[in-house]
Amino acid sequence: MRAVLAASWLLLTTLCGAQASAYSEFNAGIATQVRNDALAVQHFSAALADPQLLANLRPVALLNRATAYQRQGKLDLALADYSASLALRPTFDAYIRRSVIYRLMSQPEPAFADVTAAIAVRPDLAVGYQLRSFFYSEQGRIDEAIGDLTTALAASPDDAAIFEARSNYYLYKGEYAAAMSDADKAIALSAGAPTSLLTKVAVYEAQGQFATALDALERVLGKSPHVLLWVMKKGILQWEDHKYDAALATFAQATQIAPSGAYPFLWLSLVRADAHLADTDAPDRALKVDVKKWPGPLVQLYLGQSQPETIMAVAGGNVMLRKGQLCEANFYIAQWQRAHGNLADATARLRAAVADCPPNFVERPAAANQLKSLP
Repeated sequence: MRAVLAASWLLLTTLCGAQASAYSEFNAGIATQVRNDALAVQHFSAALADPQLLANLRPVALLNRATAYQRQGKLDLALADYSASLALRPTFDAYIRRSVIYRLMSQPEPAFADVTAAIAVRPDLAVGYQLRSFFYSEQGRIDEAIGDLTTALAASPDDAAIFEARSNYYLYKGEYAAAMSDADKAIALSAGAPTSLLTKVAVYEAQGQFATALDALERVLGKSPHVLLWVMKKGILQWEDHKYDAALATFAQATQIAPSGAYPFLWLSLVRADAHLADTDAPDRALKVDVKKWPGPLVQLYLGQSQPETIMAVAGGNVMLRKGQLCEANFYIAQWQRAHGNLADATARLRAAVADCPPNFVERPAAANQLKSLP
């Protein structure tokens, strides 16, 4: 009897030791994943390779290893782990994260299916509706995007970011009163956060109230005067208001903030054209720009080293980025065509930009306002 008890105790302690080893590897993965993804992968892999890892920890280990892979840019491995985790336990987090992977891999249909599945698992969480509204907007389904954000607000009524997004969608539809109402709510909830103030700037801009928009934008710049996006927006508003001297100074500042930026290059060149000034330093400025990375190819157009047809082909090459890149291509080619006296082509491209640009692209309102002033 004593021998039997001893053997049983030895077996029990061996199994507990194995479980403890698997559990310690799992905990080590949790502890290291924030600061060292590669080490976290090693720990989670060791835990998953151990058959003694508790069944309820296995989908969690897969989910966390997938996240570490994703941060390392190993999307195929991340996708496999998210799928394995979902096969064991279909959770909201796993569906949402796999949805993002699918989008990064230019697979919009499974991305949309996953975020819808996530909403079915947790219909009480706002984030699922927010993500799906973004997917709807990419498809041009703005009413459905607004509907999802309205549902999201029922779950999270004090989230300024949701009001900001819905304001942008109302603005896209030309519903200025609704857009302004949401912008004001976002500003109140965020205590005047820059992103909320910029939402209101966009409403003023869409209505052609450039001076008022600039006043509102100065409140943003007063807090952070060297943020490139906001400096660029100031220059665009000045250009729309035909204040070319002021716009030139602003885009010169933008070029100093981001000497290698393609957008400051393009805007400084196009405003100089409208101001009838020579763009003599363009070749030197272009040396700092990566012309192989979008929107770099447009820089080559402005240097006379490419043609619109080539630019459009490049812009349409990526499934997930196509809509935004074609928007930008049409807008900046339109400016190039205007400078070359091809007003008919420029007008057609501006109309295409207004029709097709995503709601949050600065080129869309700029194109719409420019069309109002063209013959």
